Formats: sequence, structure tokens, C-alpha cells
Amino acid sequence: MMNKLLLKKMALFCLMCVVCCAGCCQMVFAEQSCGGAETILLSCDGDKGVSHILRLVLDVFSIGVGIIGVVGISWVGIQYMSSKDNTEGAAKAKRRFFELLIGLGCYVLLYSAAAWLLPGGLSDVIIPQAESNKGGATGGTASSSQTASGAGGSKSTSSSTSSSGSSSGSSSGSSSASKNKATVTVSEKNRANMIPMKKGGKNVTIVGDSITFRTLRAGSFSKRFGRANIQCQPGKRTFNDDRANGGPASNGGKSGRTIINELIRSKKLRDIVVIALGSNDRRSSALTAQALQSLIDTINRDGRHSIYFLTNYNYHKNGDRGTFRKISYGKNNQAFKAVQANNNNVMVIDWARIASKNPNKYMVDYVHPKDGAGTDLFAETIYRGLTGE
Repeated sequence: MMNKLLLKKMALFCLMCVVCCAGCCQMVFAEQSCGGAETILLSCDGDKGVSHILRLVLDVFSIGVGIIGVVGISWVGIQYMSSKDNTEGAAKAKRRFFELLIGLGCYVLLYSAAAWLLPGGLSDVIIPQAESNKGGATGGTASSSQTASGAGGSKSTSSSTSSSGSSSGSSSGSSSASKNKATVTVSEKNRANMIPMKKGGKNVTIVGDSITFRTLRAGSFSKRFGRANIQCQPGKRTFNDDRANGGPASNGGKSGRTIINELIRSKKLRDIVVIALGSNDRRSSALTAQALQSLIDTINRDGRHSIYFLTNYNYHKNGDRGTFRKISYGKNNQAFKAVQANNNNVMVIDWARIASKNPNKYMVDYVHPKDGAGTDLFAETIYRGLTGE
């Protein structure tokens, strides 16, 4: 009689667990979208289809292990309590309890290993692969969760105008507010034509070099651009593939132009394109307005995009000596400003001006921002450039 009662209680307990887990699944696997079609479990937006599948598999295993653990521990507890004076039964219950604990511990270790081994772990951003990239390491690809889609002209214009208006309003405020909210762009004249940034940078692609890479590695993009597609790699140039560093065979050696062309071909280039390159384009390979215009034309042929360039900055301490001591990015910065004047969908974010205000605080060397203060400033500068805040 006692055993039948225990079995009934256990069956009821298992049923409650199943119901609770079903409810949790319904909350976790909310409606998604894939190519315009509604889906329940998976989302193929952006570059994260594989990531969603991996997370789904781990979620299913975690739910299963959780149910087995709860039911197993409860059953062992009941066995132990019902054993009374049965020494052998109590010993078996204890042994099973420790076996369950060992099994749960092994699963936690396996889950942790998966989170560590998978590119970008189990977070919402896939960090470039050994960026080695996203590029959030592989050459760098940090990819956001949704593919950029074209925005309606009138809607984008009105939203952008609102951003511009708020920026101007802030400039006309008090003196201290004006300093804090001063624009980070070279000029705001094209603001009304720019596509508004979506939350988390969902419609943003960022292509950058070691400066972007350090910012991504430091986690400074997570606050503003947690869903952006970030392609970055130390040493990356704007137009020249670095064959000595992997060449076109890997993201590490691909130029910004090559990566942008690949994103266009795969239809993954998002509405807003941020080009944070130029630090490795100097002397004979310094950027020109003509070369930048060819890149802009390539992007424009893909459809409507808003394009942002960042000015280059080279910090020299007194008495500083070395390869970069005499390097100037004046030609690059002049080229950026020239293409902005000739294109109504291009803006220049003046990183050089922002970084030069307090280089001892923000810069770790001639060109790279310090992890933390410097990388946070770099990410925030891009954000303010895109939003007009």
C-alpha cells in the first residue's frame, strides 16, 4: 500500500515537472522570424543561425538533465526516508544520491566547456574568431542577430531629422550641457539623410582594424552594439589584402573592401556601414578621396545604406620615438571629409578630435585606446556619431 502511494506521488510530481518545463519552453522559444516567415524555435536572422541551433540543443539537454536531476534526487530521498531500519536500502539510496550529484557536476563542466569553446560563448554576440574577428575573434566576425532590412525613405528621414533636432537643441542649451553633448561628427549636414540605428545596433555593420578589435575584446561594444555585425582584425587595411597575414583566404588578411564585397554577395551587409579603418593605410598607401568614392559606389549599388567613416588619430608623447613617431593621418582624414562633402549618405565621425582631448587618459600608445576608458570612449563615439546624441 505504501509503495503504491509513493508511486502515485512520484507520478504526480513528474507530471508537474513536465508542465512547468513546457511553460518555460513556451517562454524561451518565443515567436521568431526567418526570411519573413514566422517560426517558433529557430531564427535564421543575420549570421546567428548556427548559434541559435547550438543554443537550442544545449537548452534541450539542460532541461532534460534538470528534470532527471530533480526527479532522481526526489526519488532517492523518498527511498532513503522509507528505508527506516533497512541499512542496505539506506546505503543504496546514499550511493545513488552521490552518483546523481557526480552526473550533474559533469554536465555543468561540459556546459562550461561548450560555453568556452564556442565562438563568442553562449552570449548574443559571436565574437570574432581568432580574429582573429564579430572578428569577436575569427578573423573577426561578430555578428548581430538580425539581417539588415531596407528602411522606408520617409520614415528614415523623419526619424533622422528628429535626431538632428535633438542634437541641435542640446547644443543650444547651457554651457556645460553643450560641452557634454557636443557633436562627434565633422559635420551634421547629412544627418537627415541617414538611416536611424536600431536598438543594439541590429542594423549596423562595423568593419575595423586593431582599434575595433581591442574595443570588441574589452567588451566595450556590448552596451550599444550587442547585436551589431562586427568584422575586425589587427593590421587590417582598407583596400589591400595582406597575403602575409593569411591573404584573402582568411578574415585576418582580408581588406575592408574585400569583406564588404563578401557581405554584399551574401546579402548580409546591413543598412548602416561603419568603416573604422585607415590606421594601417599610411605613407604611400594613404587613402584618397577617389579610392574611398569607389568603395562608397560599391556599397550604394547594393541598395540604400548610410556610411560612416572614422578619422584616424596618431598620439605622440614628448620624446616618443619609433616607427610611428612621424606618421601623420592628415591625408586620410582629408579624404574622409572630401567624400562626405560629395555624398549625402556619408558622415565622418571625428575620432581624432575626441581622442586628442585627453590622450594620456584614453590612449595606451600612438594609436590604440586603453582597455576600459579608451575602448569605452571609442564605442560611445561611434554610437553618438550614428545617433546624433
